[in-house]
Amino acid sequence: MTSDVTSTGSPTQYRLSALLSGHSDDVRGLACDNTSRLFSTSRDGTARSWTRHGPREGTTGGWEQERLFEGFHTGFVNSVAWLGQESLAAAEGSEHGFLLTGGQDSLIQVYDLAQPSGTAPAHTLIGHNANVCALHAVGTTVMGLYRTRMEYEKLGVWDVLAVGTSGHEGCAITACADSLIRLFKPASEAAAVVFKGHTEPVRALAKVLPEDKDCVLFASCSNDGSIRIWDFSGNAITSLDGHDSFIYALVSIPKLSGGGMASSGEDGIVKIWDEDEGEEEQEILVPALSVWALTSLPNGDLAIACSDNLIWVFTRDAARTANAATITDYETRLASRPKPAAKAPPAPSLPVVDSAELATPGSKEGEVKLVDVSGTTHAYQWTAGNWVDLGEVTDGPGEVAPTEAEKGKMMHEGKAYDYVVDIDIADDQPALKLPFNLEDNPQEVVDAFVAEHKLPETYRERLLAFVAQFQPK
Repeated sequence: MTSDVTSTGSPTQYRLSALLSGHSDDVRGLACDNTSRLFSTSRDGTARSWTRHGPREGTTGGWEQERLFEGFHTGFVNSVAWLGQESLAAAEGSEHGFLLTGGQDSLIQVYDLAQPSGTAPAHTLIGHNANVCALHAVGTTVMGLYRTRMEYEKLGVWDVLAVGTSGHEGCAITACADSLIRLFKPASEAAAVVFKGHTEPVRALAKVLPEDKDCVLFASCSNDGSIRIWDFSGNAITSLDGHDSFIYALVSIPKLSGGGMASSGEDGIVKIWDEDEGEEEQEILVPALSVWALTSLPNGDLAIACSDNLIWVFTRDAARTANAATITDYETRLASRPKPAAKAPPAPSLPVVDSAELATPGSKEGEVKLVDVSGTTHAYQWTAGNWVDLGEVTDGPGEVAPTEAEKGKMMHEGKAYDYVVDIDIADDQPALKLPFNLEDNPQEVVDAFVAEHKLPETYRERLLAFVAQFQPK
């Protein structure tokens, strides 16, 4: 195995390793066991397990679907967790641990992984009264969204973190739709600590340095576009800013694999952070608009669950990087990815260069060039060792936005629009379609959308900023 840290001491950059295909709808949940076996859940109503065998092969990089779990949930299967054999095996007789899946049907199914594929769940956990969109297991404790004994369930809980830190065993931290985070002690229905700082619904939580049993820090992300680091006493340590969209997922990366933290959201971008320095280390693009879930495997690879029904795997190990055919497939998909904001990059003074410049490697990860492509200006970004086309620039300096006749239209309910974008509001509901034209007034578009779908007022400002970024400057 190659080192996951460069000679300068900084982590190696992630590169494409594989893409896993099998689900027929958005992949919403990811988990892994201690052998780097991967588990996924989807809006297609199934859960699947994946294993990697030997050398990289084809687009799957040596990964194969191992098991299919279906027929035991009704509706979407949105969450997944693995409960290790060290937790329950002695009592239950399992050699491989247990897989837990949470569904739109309010059930948690528990599968004994020592049993043959197709075996019915060993247990069904009943108690929730709504979609179980988050699961976390530590020790012998399983926690899921909307635990009915919590008085705050009416607010909506997006994520839950079971705490195994020394001195805090059995505690649960919840990410709530009212922009607050709450820490509950065992057997208590009242929050012991309330964390205030986010301004919109909190979507995900992650333990900082999970391998350190004494670490009392965790991270949260929100629809407000920020990531915050907290200690268990309620103190805000730092904030990581860089996303321009809702942030859906957070995961810590093992220290032995280079460390850091990964985040993802509604912009098709995964960001890698040095949480100690509060700096972004890398930006990974995937060919999907929504990145719903992330998990870091014990070998350091990063799995990414997306709205394109695929799981993308990236690695810091050169021995597991994708072959040329897979990279070409990735670049082709990336070129046609949904682009929520086809606008000029932040540096408007960038010169437009000839396409021959693309033969020269970028000077750093994330570098952007404006390139003349057959008379039109495209923005290219240096990502994972390749120049990736982000799309045509229509609002840069000196550029004129194309006319409606020149611009491709998208159809929605029989009408043509410049854009029709997916807005995900709840895990147990399909994404809402937001159609609009470039000449539309963003305020009017958002007001009508919020009124039509009876959304909370907290969504209005964020949606307005999202729609406004499409408008010609």
